Amino acid sequence: MQKFATLGTIALGAVLHLAPASVTAQEWTQWTSADAGNVFGTLDGIDVTYTGARNGVQFFDGTGTMSTFDYFGSPSSPYTQNGLTAPPRGFVQINAAVQNVTITFAEAVINPYLAFISVGRSSVPITYDFAAGTPTFDVLSNNNTGSGNCGYWGCGSYTITASSLTGRELCGTL
Repeated sequence: MQKFATLGTIALGAVLHLAPASVTAQEWTQWTSADAGNVFGTLDGIDVTYTGARNGVQFFDGTGTMSTFDYFGSPSSPYTQNGLTAPPRGFVQINAAVQNVTITFAEAVINPYLAFISVGRSSVPITYDFAAGTPTFDVLSNNNTGSGNCGYWGCGSYTITASSLTGRELCGTL
């Protein structure tokens, strides 16, 4: 079965959602609990752990330290292009000052996608540098200005260079 995982963030961070190359059977991580340094969930029975600093978390049932608002569903258009489906509630808000975060799967997840909510602001770009050797990636769904697929905080833009992504209010899926 194809797998899809979910992490997320709003404001100056990014929402990460992970999925396989074929999006015909998307599954999303259900974040269920957290401690001081980790957020825990399951992806179709596979344990998933986020490790790193965070500003907050919204669990799959809408509880947690973040708003219960459905940022993926209102509107969903930045996430539903090219056959993708928007994730349900549940995300991790990455701390903007964080140097490294890790997502660990108890079993292999092949060719994950990443989805983001609000990477940067229109006047304050945020760049994410992926590990050296990270395969190249393409933006499959986004809220680019002029696309008619604006996110909750509006339309955005992005640039990709080598293994870096820079967003100015970017919402979408890699």
